[in-house]
Amino acid sequence: MDRSGFSQLYLVGLTGGLGSGKTTAGTLLAEACLPVIDTDQLAHELLTDRKGAAYAEVVKRFGKAVLDRWGRVDRQKLADVVFKSKRKRKVLEKILHPAVEEEVARRLQALAASGERIAILEVPLLLEVGWDRFVDCVVVVDCPEESQVERHMSRTDESAKQAQARMAAQASRKERLDRADFVLDNCSTLQHLVAQVEGLIASLNKGWLAKMNGEQE
Repeated sequence: MDRSGFSQLYLVGLTGGLGSGKTTAGTLLAEACLPVIDTDQLAHELLTDRKGAAYAEVVKRFGKAVLDRWGRVDRQKLADVVFKSKRKRKVLEKILHPAVEEEVARRLQALAASGERIAILEVPLLLEVGWDRFVDCVVVVDCPEESQVERHMSRTDESAKQAQARMAAQASRKERLDRADFVLDNCSTLQHLVAQVEGLIASLNKGWLAKMNGEQE
């Protein structure tokens, strides 16, 4: 991703394992008036655009078996296919990632042009796809792996085995924590997470100031 069009933005990569609570953290940051770009949502939009190139390529590669009765890509059916095969997962990533990256860059340029200082890029596989190299700060939402599985199962129809297969395709908890510049501990209550997000925002403002001072030197 070419950052020249939004180099003045302090870009924050928000990530976390399956069921860690990164979406909740992203919502809290958005409620604090920080712009949040959710790449998972962008991918969903690409897959539901039946006139788009990504949709056509997914159907071509994976067949109509991944569609629902209305002809839309069923994300659960698609997940059942790609998380059983590393090769198929790579095929899907090759289809979606360039399109998502292009849209992310467009949105970031628009934010920079509007005068925003900080932008949050919520990317479930931030480390796995190497997008951490694009950001100024990596924020990891963390909780124990047992909690991840339980939370994921509670909000989906997937089994523990399916959840664990998804987790196996992600970076390990240790890998995420080793790369983190800031960790949001989501092992307790929502209020506990809210307090940490408030602290994070203060740190991000300091990070933006430091970046600006560095660029001016």
